[in-house]
Amino acid sequence: MLGLGPGCAQVRGLGICNLGLLTSSRDKTIKLWAEDGNCFTVVHTLVGHTGYVGPLAFIKPGVREDLPNGAIVSGSFDATVRLWDPVSSQEIAVLRGHQYQVTALGILPGGDVVSASVDNTIRVWRGTECIGTLEGHSKPVLSLAVTPEGEILSGSGDTTIKRWAGGKCVQTYTGHTDTVRALCILPGVGFVSGSHDMSVRVWALSGETLAEAYGHTALIYTVAATPGGLIASGSEDNTLRLWSASGEAKLLLEHPGCVWAAEFLPDGDLVTGCADAVARVFTAAEAKQDVEAAASLAKRLEEIKAAKAAAEAPAEGAGGGDAAAAAAAAALPPGLKVDDALVLTNPGAKDGETRVVREPDGAVWAYGWDATKRQWERIGEVVAAPEAGTISGGAKSHLGRSWDHVFDVELDSGAKLKLAMDAHENPYIVADSSGGAAAAAAAPAPGLAYLLFDAPPPAGALGKKLREFSNQLAGDGEVSHLVLTAEEEAPGGPLDGLLQRLPALASGAAGPLSPADASLVSRLLQWPAPQLFPGLDVARCVALDPAAAPALALGSMREPRLGTLACALAAAAVGDAPAARQTALRLAANLFKRPEMRAWALAERELVLDGFAGCHRPEAGGSKGVRLGYATLLQNYAVAAADAASPLSRDPEGKMQVLSCLEDLLGQLPADEADAAARALGAVVALASGDAELAAVARDLGLVAAAARLAAGGGKAAAAAAAVARTLGG
Repeated sequence: MLGLGPGCAQVRGLGICNLGLLTSSRDKTIKLWAEDGNCFTVVHTLVGHTGYVGPLAFIKPGVREDLPNGAIVSGSFDATVRLWDPVSSQEIAVLRGHQYQVTALGILPGGDVVSASVDNTIRVWRGTECIGTLEGHSKPVLSLAVTPEGEILSGSGDTTIKRWAGGKCVQTYTGHTDTVRALCILPGVGFVSGSHDMSVRVWALSGETLAEAYGHTALIYTVAATPGGLIASGSEDNTLRLWSASGEAKLLLEHPGCVWAAEFLPDGDLVTGCADAVARVFTAAEAKQDVEAAASLAKRLEEIKAAKAAAEAPAEGAGGGDAAAAAAAAALPPGLKVDDALVLTNPGAKDGETRVVREPDGAVWAYGWDATKRQWERIGEVVAAPEAGTISGGAKSHLGRSWDHVFDVELDSGAKLKLAMDAHENPYIVADSSGGAAAAAAAPAPGLAYLLFDAPPPAGALGKKLREFSNQLAGDGEVSHLVLTAEEEAPGGPLDGLLQRLPALASGAAGPLSPADASLVSRLLQWPAPQLFPGLDVARCVALDPAAAPALALGSMREPRLGTLACALAAAAVGDAPAARQTALRLAANLFKRPEMRAWALAERELVLDGFAGCHRPEAGGSKGVRLGYATLLQNYAVAAADAASPLSRDPEGKMQVLSCLEDLLGQLPADEADAAARALGAVVALASGDAELAAVARDLGLVAAAARLAAGGGKAAAAAAAVARTLGG
């Protein structure tokens, strides 16, 4: 085995060219590797895509007169296909036309490029012109293969495979029960398909299924085959499996993460692209084997197995002596009915029925039955021991009646409820501060609440920063008319008066802004991006007050007016000022509290999300605070999409935009940022719940695997990841 990397992001695509091996990654680059003895070295790094790069293909030299060196072809999350010169590494062409990310590529015998997309279409390109759009699949097209005769095979989320000739569908293959994620040609036989139904199938072009192979325990993402009939399949179960053309299992190769891509080299060596950011070359030739790389992989696999065993240990019986499990059990009230997680496989008896369940990791969670959705909704984790009152002691009074037990349940949002119950009975959730069970029943489930940044900033520090920036801008003739006047910045003057009102504005109790305050806020929102964040922080609080907020919602993102919300958000989104971007994201998230501001945010959704797209990436100044703000904004859009009264709930393209943003964020979010992960994963749950088609697309985009990676952060992130797996059927 030889290792290429590690890189800095997941290896999502592989390709073979005359100069070596190609890899693509979530870091938006393509690398060309040349074999050098018993190792591979990077020859070129191709940079130009603005989203992560997935599928790769290669046009051989001599196939097209305009490409004497041939061309590397790449497809990306940015919805483009790009061609690159393999010798100079220069970008040759950008092919635009797909609405959403490009998922698969193929090359026709004459050198025309074929691309597939989440937009349900296949496009054929000659030069830079789209000469044909193939439509017929009812869901995203996720895989392509080209026969030696130049016919196109396509696999889709609609579970079918289609064969295209002359721009028309000439045959539809059925048999898979889930998304067809991978296709490849099996020379002399037909073709191979890999599916989310965890099966590999060998087909004759006539439509006959020649073989089926089962063994994977999760979604299959890639297949490859040799002229001799050896088939490889890579899966979300972290394995690469080898099969004969008759479906006989030959070999299993474990990996540290999801196997996204696999290709056979001309000499028969096998290359895999893995979620751990490493591409690996497996060889049967002893002279080429890298003992050190093989030992490193074996060590990593053992570490993963040991960590998994340690995580599962608390669930192995109450008598195991595990200190953490014992402590958790001791914190629960005596007599509390705690069910096994299997109880959640059965429907509840009535809407609102609640169960307390011990998860496999030993944590105890409360679940409520939603009769409308016909599913158990996770309410929160039981995090504290009961207040006074036990089975043998006196009862505890809560909300006007006596209970045997009252203890805290923490929601994913950080808010707490009181869990009140009588001995040996199922618990009943009541709100800690909202005045009764009816209010608790109306409380949003985790992942379905608008989340806000409503803590007012310290007036003193904010005032100091505003005065400092005003002095900086006073010497700039272009913006000097926007600075604070001597009267405004004087101690106890209008600026201090506005800042002292921020707590009342944040709580929604301040009332409308005076004309002077409105004028001051408008000027602050016109400051240049590097000095913009204090004004945005003021506007963040103003947006939470029903009487004051409408003054911000003038104009639109398409034609932003100076001094308005639209203009300030646009400036922060495109400016090179991370502090302004972070504060702008928090302001945008706060727009969802009040109906009138929420309506503005929904109307401007496309341009707001386009403006902030990619803000989470390190090269764009994406700090931890920026990522948390972005995740919160996306969760609020997702919650709006789940509201039947919201126009976004009836806008498939709008929901797809939110999902695409989430997919991009989740793929690059560090696993130790649990708060942002929980919010982004909660947004996926909100979007996909009750929308089977969108859930299928989310599953096809690999969000179950993304959630599993982020579950390593534990706590809220792990709980949200489990909810994603349940919602998407992973």
